[in-house]
Amino acid sequence: DAEILPLIRAAVGVRYEDATQIVRTGNRFGETPFAEPVEIENTYWLPTATVTWNFAEDLQLRMGYSQTVARPQFRELAFSPYIDPETGRTYKGLPVLQDSEFQNYDARLEYYFGQNQFVTAGVFYKNIDQPIEEVIVPTGDGTSTLTTFLNAPQATLYGAEFEYRTNFTLPI
Repeated sequence: DAEILPLIRAAVGVRYEDATQIVRTGNRFGETPFAEPVEIENTYWLPTATVTWNFAEDLQLRMGYSQTVARPQFRELAFSPYIDPETGRTYKGLPVLQDSEFQNYDARLEYYFGQNQFVTAGVFYKNIDQPIEEVIVPTGDGTSTLTTFLNAPQATLYGAEFEYRTNFTLPI
């Protein structure tokens, strides 16, 4: 029998993003807009790297790192108020929101025991700079609330996942 040597594969890359996001709110009843247009312009270089180590037959470890970005949704930026028809809550965007920047780490152990049959276990960790959060604030009259958005300073997200796939033969 030929000895199976551990195999390591690696890939690195970078994505360049140059984005402009503009939100203009209008007033159907007049010429005056609710607020000045909101414009966010950002340029990003977003690196990524993955390593796959086949250290035994049918068994491998995958590890990855990437940087990603999440931009505010238009409704989160628009200064004009709107009512959510499902909840009845009044929302109003915050024009000074910034993009959220993510650093993502993950590792996954994979065992393949047949064609399209496997079991995997993985962990992930994300560090988020300026995540966008929904907040509820009282209105000026103090009798109701308004839902708006803000950039929190930082957030951390982590977890684990498990996946199992096998073929079942059903009796006919």
